[in-house]
Amino acid sequence: MKCFRLLRLILGISQETAAKELGITTMALNNYEAGRRFPSRYLCKKMDDGLIELIDRRSHRGACAGSMTAGSTG
Repeated sequence: MKCFRLLRLILGISQETAAKELGITTMALNNYEAGRRFPSRYLCKKMDDGLIELIDRRSHRGACAGSMTAGSTG
């Protein structure tokens, strides 16, 4: 779960926001990230899918912004 925390921080997502999106409490997410508790397989999958979706959205947004910038300078 430390990888989830690291990616969450890199992506600039607060614990509160991540917990809300996952449908769990902030305290539960805090316990998972600290290794005090372990999420179910279902929740692990949901967390993985959520991070992948967010990374994809941000990557797509960055690619679009880059192409718009390139088009406006050319």
